[in-house]
Amino acid sequence: MNATLAGQGVTLGWTRLLAAEIGQGNLVHALAHKIPSRGRLSLLTPQHRHLTEPMRAFREWVLG
Repeated sequence: MNATLAGQGVTLGWTRLLAAEIGQGNLVHALAHKIPSRGRLSLLTPQHRHLTEPMRAFREWVLG
């Protein structure tokens, strides 16, 4: 979300977690379509890419 707020991309996230920023006009919906979620998250990395140490640390933190 910080990168999006800095103008560097888009954020995918649950509306309820982004509601304050949306309400303040800092974020807007890029698409009208919403995808239903059961609350599950996935951490995906390209198979051909070697993980850097920070990436490995983040993965271990998430999985922990």
